Amino acid sequence: MLRPVGIAALIFSGMAAAQAPLADANTKVNTAAPRRFEAVSIKPSAPGEGGRIAPGPSGFFTNNVSLYAAVMYAYFPSARSSGRSGIPITGAPDWMSKDHYDIEAKFDEQTAQTFKNLTSSQREEMLRPMLQSMLAERCKFAAHMTMVDTPVYELVVGKHGPKMAETAPEEAPPEHGMHIGDVAMMVPIYPRPAKQQVTFFRISMAELATQLSGFADRQLIDRTGLTGRYDISLPKVLPDPADQANGAASNPDPMALWDLSVSGLELRPARAPQPMLVIDHIERPSEN
Repeated sequence: MLRPVGIAALIFSGMAAAQAPLADANTKVNTAAPRRFEAVSIKPSAPGEGGRIAPGPSGFFTNNVSLYAAVMYAYFPSARSSGRSGIPITGAPDWMSKDHYDIEAKFDEQTAQTFKNLTSSQREEMLRPMLQSMLAERCKFAAHMTMVDTPVYELVVGKHGPKMAETAPEEAPPEHGMHIGDVAMMVPIYPRPAKQQVTFFRISMAELATQLSGFADRQLIDRTGLTGRYDISLPKVLPDPADQANGAASNPDPMALWDLSVSGLELRPARAPQPMLVIDHIERPSEN
């Protein structure tokens, strides 16, 4: 089902990004030798602090985040912001989700300079092997990837066709927009309860599917056949006050939480092969 918590995570963590496959020749960073963090500190989080993942110009940092989330970032960066996001992981011990840690993984000066000049997709491509090496060294982490047939949602065009406008080449980016890819942007949810909506600027359908996956219980796959980039605003379907007064469950249809129909789109349940990460071994982080 589509869950609002995922969109909130995307907006307030600043971690949303365009979808990138596990290996994409168009966004790979040419690193002849695997890069490693210059210094790594992993320590248990103090209770009560809010969770946050914040990669930045000086390194990779987390606050009160589970190792499950760190593994998600290392292996499935496009789905990281909402925890599991329908991405299957098997073999994870219970403590991997329950125990939270603060991670400070700092770049050396040369890596920091390289990172600063990369696009967001290239940054993810550079960070992934670094995080995987960190997990292997500090947590004895070992895993392998396989493909499994799983439930998904297909993002498709509705019977009346698309209703969104392609972004004009000269169109200025929106105020308060944040990058979720190399060119796409997202504007946070409109704050007034009477008009809650999330707005995307210059977004492709594959990127939109990734963003919607961020608050769904399964992965979304682009099946629209649309190849352009679009401006899209998705209003939230607010619960009926009468239903609330009667104690009825709000949003009984889980796929109607955000109104895709205003853009001429819809979700269709389906099944498709998806990558599964099989954890062979993991230990709690070694001491600093």
